[in-house]
Amino acid sequence: GVNAILPAAAISKRDQDGQHVVWAYNSELGKVNQHIVTLGKVTTQGIEITDGINVGDKIVVAGVQYLSEDQQVKPLRWQRGV
Repeated sequence: GVNAILPAAAISKRDQDGQHVVWAYNSELGKVNQHIVTLGKVTTQGIEITDGINVGDKIVVAGVQYLSEDQQVKPLRWQRGV
């Protein structure tokens, strides 16, 4: 299958276990949740994700340092990058 490619800014490294995580937005709940991901190749477009997210997942790519688990977010706020 085709692997997702995300900008490096979307990927965080957890202090407690060194796992790489991304934040996915659940539009039904209006919340964000961490997904542990497996990184693949680094490309000119970004970093390949070989496991941990599904095609079509909405991944937060900016401001991830301000997020916390189950935080409620307004989608427009991050889609517009403000």
